[in-house]
Amino acid sequence: MDYYDEFMHIERLGEGINKNDLSREQSIKLNKLISRKISDVRSIAKPTQCLYCGETNLPFCNSHTVPEFCLRAIDIAGEGKVNSPNIIMGLPNLGVSISKETLGLNESGTFRRICRPCDSKIFSDYENPDIYPTLQEPTSKMLAEIAMKNYLKFIDKRTFEIELFNQMLSSVRFDILDFSTRKQISEYDLRCYQRNYNKAKKLSQKPQNDGYYLIYYKLLDYVAPIAMQSPIVLATDLEENTVNYVLNDDPNYSPSDLHLCVFPMKKKTAIIMFIDNGANCYRRFYKQFRKLREEDQLGVINYMIFLYTEDYFLAKELQVKVNLMQFQDISRLTPNIYSNVRDPQKKYALLNEQFTLSKWKDVPNLLSEQYKISTDIK
Repeated sequence: MDYYDEFMHIERLGEGINKNDLSREQSIKLNKLISRKISDVRSIAKPTQCLYCGETNLPFCNSHTVPEFCLRAIDIAGEGKVNSPNIIMGLPNLGVSISKETLGLNESGTFRRICRPCDSKIFSDYENPDIYPTLQEPTSKMLAEIAMKNYLKFIDKRTFEIELFNQMLSSVRFDILDFSTRKQISEYDLRCYQRNYNKAKKLSQKPQNDGYYLIYYKLLDYVAPIAMQSPIVLATDLEENTVNYVLNDDPNYSPSDLHLCVFPMKKKTAIIMFIDNGANCYRRFYKQFRKLREEDQLGVINYMIFLYTEDYFLAKELQVKVNLMQFQDISRLTPNIYSNVRDPQKKYALLNEQFTLSKWKDVPNLLSEQYKISTDIK
């Protein structure tokens, strides 16, 4: 739940003030304080060399996690804007990108960890919208490029968080908060992401590789109103069986990622789901998934997006077709609420009950043709 967690870390900078009790002038001052603090932390955490080529004297790129052609596809009015997850989550608007409901394309899911020359070439296979209609399925090189981009984004996020915690720990105002433990968790995550990035980078340099296992690929004949790309850690499957022990206290336990993508284009939408080759914890899940009808498979993927990630963007026009507040409850779920339950069996029983994918029918399936967006407006 990184998007929401990151906001909550920053929210602490407000020193527990109830923003509903603030005057307009006080709110403006608080927004400026938080924006300035975020800017300071990002300046300190900014990279000194490209994580791909290692060069230090090249300009860094404002890279998009979700390919820019996908964002443009759902911007059907051509305004250069899309809706962020905050249109559903309803966090207070503090004037920063993670709390805005509407974002410009240049600030939608971006990170800065690689130089511009690398960004223009190392993702060129999967970021080519013309290649998808010609493929029976994505190539192994494309999957590696997607994984590489995913981990670069999360390396950027965790690096920012660690520096934020450093700032918190150096301030006496926050000495009662357990930022030290949070920092240790972020540092562990960062090491995992760096290891996974290095693997993906190595595999992306091979035209053929067996590093990833494709669970699902579908090219829809319409434009879905959502664009997303992210790794998720599936906690439980369609039958409430544990997939990853996400609340495991063992420092040596490393959960396995599932990479999920929804790529809308001019007239079609590509949907991709894959895992590391050898991530056997997902075997029972994808066997269940493959038994479903195609429309139901899309419904499960749709549910997973809102349950597990905040790295998605929505067409602004979608609000006319569906009440997005129907997604609010599942978007705010977090497994951390069960971390203090002592009985392991009870802890995972509660987690599996809440995070079971069998509830996918509880929300509208935005990937179905019913919610497609028209390409005739542009």
